[in-house]
Amino acid sequence: MYFPYFRARPAERDALIDSAANLGATQQVHPVVEPWSKPDDLTAMLDAYTAQSRRMHLIVNPDSGDLRDPIAQSAWKAAMASRIADPALIVPTWKVTRATTIAEVTAFAATHPGRPLSLVVFDTALTPTSLATAVGTGVTSIFVGPTLPMTDFDAAFGIPRVIELARRFEVLTNKDYPAETTFSGDPKGFLVGGRQGFGDFTILKPTPPTSGGGGAGAVAVHMTYQDPATKHLVIQHFLSDDMTIRTPKDGIKLLQALEKLHTQQTVTTPGRFILTPGYLMLEDYRKRKHATTLGKSKQAQLSHHLSVVAASL
Repeated sequence: MYFPYFRARPAERDALIDSAANLGATQQVHPVVEPWSKPDDLTAMLDAYTAQSRRMHLIVNPDSGDLRDPIAQSAWKAAMASRIADPALIVPTWKVTRATTIAEVTAFAATHPGRPLSLVVFDTALTPTSLATAVGTGVTSIFVGPTLPMTDFDAAFGIPRVIELARRFEVLTNKDYPAETTFSGDPKGFLVGGRQGFGDFTILKPTPPTSGGGGAGAVAVHMTYQDPATKHLVIQHFLSDDMTIRTPKDGIKLLQALEKLHTQQTVTTPGRFILTPGYLMLEDYRKRKHATTLGKSKQAQLSHHLSVVAASL
């Protein structure tokens, strides 16, 4: 299974909605979602997953974005209580930080008896062994950030419960992207040795987002495909012709990149990209010459990526 990590900002959240029906017949893609804003912002996403009988890992102690304030956190938890209580929809997930205590982890494990639970660990003062002792066997998945020692968590929890959140997408300045880069090996290759699956940050930066500034220089469209010979997942990068900041507008640059994507799909390597909802969304913009936003483009690219990985599994 594939466990992509998302921070539920608009483009990421909408990509999860768009791809909900394309995660595999037995759901091969299980997103790990960190809320970023008010509870109502998750309604459409959770409704889409409910309608498709899908399940996600939802962080139930969010502390980022608009939820840094303790009052906002308390209001979020109260509003989300009924959703979190639904075991068919949510795997409750606790985000372990440098400030997390053993008492908090123990209390989390005891709050949802009889249900599968998860931990996400990016940074901690606690040892893997102490975490494993605190949660016992109730926690079925431990997502380990890219700077922590996987071997220590494997030893403490057992390999079948540990999933690495790896850095796979090389984040460059758009104008510096090569024609394509390998995202990963054959996804089925991650499922050997007893692991339940693999995780990463899709085609996003692994670090929390910060506020942007101004328009883009080059605009890039990142499209995932599976190489038919090697079975590797590859990301092809399509860049706009114009690369000057704010000239022309981002939407015009995006259309330039989409024309290159169209040529690749129809002339250079016909049928390379699966016709996912994300791909068709971008193709619709191209055909209509609709100068959409970078956020909508990001949504489509992420939706496409999730669908491609699901198809590869």
